[in-house]
Amino acid sequence: MTEDAPDTPPSRFRQTRRREIALAAQRVLERDGVANLTARRVATEAGLSLGHITYNFDGMEDVLSEAYRLISAQLRAASDRSLDAVADNPADRLQAFLQAGFAPEFLDFRHLRVRIDLWSAARTSERLAGTERALYDHYRATLEGLLLAMAEGDRAQAAVPALLDTLMATLDGLWLDWLRRRDDRAVANGLRMCMELVRQFTPG
Repeated sequence: MTEDAPDTPPSRFRQTRRREIALAAQRVLERDGVANLTARRVATEAGLSLGHITYNFDGMEDVLSEAYRLISAQLRAASDRSLDAVADNPADRLQAFLQAGFAPEFLDFRHLRVRIDLWSAARTSERLAGTERALYDHYRATLEGLLLAMAEGDRAQAAVPALLDTLMATLDGLWLDWLRRRDDRAVANGLRMCMELVRQFTPG
C-alpha cells in the first residue's frame, strides 16, 4: 500500500491512517487489556509496519487517547441516535438517552473492560485525563440539557445540579454492577428509579 496517493491531501490521508491505527488499538484493548497495549501489537493488528505508529502518533499515550476518543464517540453517536428517534417530549427524550448507554454493545464485557482500563490510565496520564474530562463533560452537558428541559419552575430548576450529580454517579454504578453481576433486572430497575427520581423533582 502506498503511503500517499497523488490526489489525496496528506492531512486527510494521515487522519484516515490515524483512525485505522486507533481502531486497531481498540481491538487490542478489547482483547488484551491496556496493560498489553504496545506499538508492536497495534501495528500487527493494523497490518502495518511499526514505523506507521511512530510517524502518525506521538507515542502510545497519543494512540491510547485517540482510541479513547473513538470508543467514546461510539457511545455519543448511539445517544444522539436515541434522541433523534423519539418525539419532543422531554421525559421520553431523557429516558431514551439513559437507555442508549445500556444497549447490548455497551454492556459487552470487552467494552466495559476498556472503559475501566482507560478510566484507570487517565489517573496517571495528563493527556488521557484531558481526553477523559472532555468526553465526560460532553455527556454531562447533554444530560443537563435534558434535565433542564423537564424542569418547570424555580424549584425544579434549582434541583437540576443535584439530580445531575446523582444520575451521573448512578449510571457509572450501573455499568460497574453489570460488569460484576450481569443482571438485566438490576439495570432496568436502576434506570427506572432514575426516571422516578427526576419526575419527583421536576413535576410537569
